[in-house]
Amino acid sequence: MLESAVESDAPPRFPELPPSLMSAERRVWHRFVLYAISVLRLLGSTTKEAAGILTYHRVAEDVGPDPAMLNVSPSRFRQQLAGLLELGYQPVALRSFVQAKRDQRVLSSRTFAIVFDDGYSDIYRNAWPVLREFNIPATIFLATGYLDSTERFPFDDWSQDADATARPLTSGECREMLASGLVELGSHTHRHEDFRGRPQDFRRDVQRSLDVLHERFGVESPTFSFPYGFTSIELENVVRELGLSCGLTADCQSVEVSDDSFRWGRFGAIELDSARSLAAKLDGWYATCQNTWRAMRGRKRQA
Repeated sequence: MLESAVESDAPPRFPELPPSLMSAERRVWHRFVLYAISVLRLLGSTTKEAAGILTYHRVAEDVGPDPAMLNVSPSRFRQQLAGLLELGYQPVALRSFVQAKRDQRVLSSRTFAIVFDDGYSDIYRNAWPVLREFNIPATIFLATGYLDSTERFPFDDWSQDADATARPLTSGECREMLASGLVELGSHTHRHEDFRGRPQDFRRDVQRSLDVLHERFGVESPTFSFPYGFTSIELENVVRELGLSCGLTADCQSVEVSDDSFRWGRFGAIELDSARSLAAKLDGWYATCQNTWRAMRGRKRQA
């Protein structure tokens, strides 16, 4: 592990997964929602002037129970991407979203970007060959403090596989993918902690991540993904001030040119997803259902 990963005297703070996130009922609910939005997609897109970002974590054969549904098998990953291409969706680099925002240019609703959080080695072993096969660009958000470690991520309490792909990426693997021009490296902080209410700790940690990305890979003004999707105005301001180019939350929303680029939403891609359910997410149906559900719950609380 990087020596800098353990420089802080304070132990890292990792949140516990809520029981609701790990329930069997959640999988049943997801199956129902994915089926429903796949049917609703037949009505057309709800996002005529918005594009989407699809997020992956691991791409491995078997990681155990996977309660948080953060793993997609290599065969499923390939099916998802091949299916999206067959349906007419166009993959672009996340940098294209950033440039479109700067130019105030609307991206097609059939445009999408692929990103990976954390930086597991199975991205190199299993996802990278598929990305090359289909010439699909992707961004890997690295928790830079764990690069080159032979141990699994300390915040990963859900993977149970003993395969070497459970470890973080190496610097060499990152350089090889970066050199291809298909893969970009972004920041996912240095230690991947829960930084809510700790803006100064967050600032120091992100700066360390930026230093690693620059010194090892020559990356300037990278894109950013908030760990666990936890964000606030204070944390967003830190990311702006440190010169990163955008910030991704965990909110399941499409990206419009008018959106704050440090509050961009994205959609999780899971094993249960087919290409058509991912297309429905990109077409805005998942966000539409989610926003409707939130509004109904809000009215119920006020009643």
